[in-house]
Amino acid sequence: RIKPENFSKLRCIPKLHQDQGNTMNFRTRIIIFFALLLVLNPIPVSAQENPPPVPRLVKDVNTCTYGSDPTGYYRVDEIIYFSAKSCSIGKELWRTDGTEQGTQLIRDLVPGIASADPHNFFLSGNTLFFAAGGGGSGIALWSLDVSTDETKSVRDYSPETTEYAGDYKGYGIIQGGDWVYFIIQSNDLSLMQSPQLWRTDGSEVGTVKIATLSLSFPSTPPPGTDSSDWMNVVLTAYKGQVYFTAQDAEHGYELWRSDGS
Repeated sequence: RIKPENFSKLRCIPKLHQDQGNTMNFRTRIIIFFALLLVLNPIPVSAQENPPPVPRLVKDVNTCTYGSDPTGYYRVDEIIYFSAKSCSIGKELWRTDGTEQGTQLIRDLVPGIASADPHNFFLSGNTLFFAAGGGGSGIALWSLDVSTDETKSVRDYSPETTEYAGDYKGYGIIQGGDWVYFIIQSNDLSLMQSPQLWRTDGSEVGTVKIATLSLSFPSTPPPGTDSSDWMNVVLTAYKGQVYFTAQDAEHGYELWRSDGS
């Protein structure tokens, strides 16, 4: 309770909507606040004047028909290797440095309109290994010197060397110690032929079959599995050896390994 003798000590508080001397009203303060925001954080240039980056065509590789179907991109330093088809040749080995001039055919591995379809690239030192058509039946192992772009067929897998009837494929190229390992397998799933484990040192004489892996598969792919690769053997390298899943009559499916011998 305020005593009457203290009334003289009290002051009247000014109303918020009135200016008192240098005191700014609420509306003026809001205007100044947003003005400072615009000064400290200017509005960026409109999207029409400075559009965001958009994808651009590197090169129209196939100018005769619709699309070159490029696949299998594999980067080595500043170069990307891939397979694509053009007007007069099938799907072959290409390279690009990201420019139109630097996007070039390396070699028509299977001359003419037939396709070698290079895939499963794997780099070991300066040598880029990959699987591609060898001009005969099935797939050959190829190598490319990334310093010179020189390519050669390491070994062509004929039915005599693979013991396969008909077409076959190569995949799973991986480094393990001094060897590069890969799988050769029949493309005819109805034959249910077991895949073969091979290894190479980059030479024809050093490319040999290690073993035929005894595997049995269900007649249809497991649910949710890509039908194009559900029968593929997965190779994993560790401490100079390669590990994989296989079976025999005594043990069933188990973890196996090989040192290339």
